[in-house]
Amino acid sequence: MIAGDNILDYSRLVQIVAEGWGTFFCIIAIIVIWQTRQIDKKKTYRLINFIITEGILLFSDVLSIAFRGYMGTEAFYIVKIANALVFIMGYLVIISGGTYFASIIEHRTLVSIKNWKNIEFSISTIGIALIFINAFYPFLYDFDKNNRYYRLPGNWIITFTYILGILMILALLLNFFKDLKRLEKFAICSALIFPILSLILQLCNPIYMYICNAYLCISYDGLYCYDCRERKNS
Repeated sequence: MIAGDNILDYSRLVQIVAEGWGTFFCIIAIIVIWQTRQIDKKKTYRLINFIITEGILLFSDVLSIAFRGYMGTEAFYIVKIANALVFIMGYLVIISGGTYFASIIEHRTLVSIKNWKNIEFSISTIGIALIFINAFYPFLYDFDKNNRYYRLPGNWIITFTYILGILMILALLLNFFKDLKRLEKFAICSALIFPILSLILQLCNPIYMYICNAYLCISYDGLYCYDCRERKNS
């Protein structure tokens, strides 16, 4: 509850609107990309998977914010499940994003990076497993009697694994930076650097997590716009 009642305050409303628009944009992007899938089907499916995962993440965060502080059985489970989905989808974004970026590198260089993909997958799988364990034995985060999320001492593990996963993708792309096109370099790097900066920012205050998700959406907007440009020119 906010200020003793169930009325959304301004900051929560801004978060809901921002991430709601992000979810809507993901839906539009998926529809547009799907309509042009004949150009490069494999790349299209990987990009769509990437955007779907981000859309679910944003929508889950909208639910967790909207029902935060509300009492009642339904609200309790919505907040609990939505928060878990936010973290799980965060790891799946790393997996789907890594797969998408790796396919670009492998196509351009004809170099297999299977071992790198296995390590990336392992990091995210461990993170997801920890989220499931936390649901029964809280050590990463929990909820107070007013149905509000709060961090526990082990919460740093989530941020660490997120940053590690993103840094691994960034390191891979920097290693093959010369094989990327100019605008592609900007779009891809922004999709990785912005989330890292926002993750560091939210360490100072959990309320900045929505900024992290907004940065993700903005960054993927850049990827989507670049992909549309490539499809138009192909």
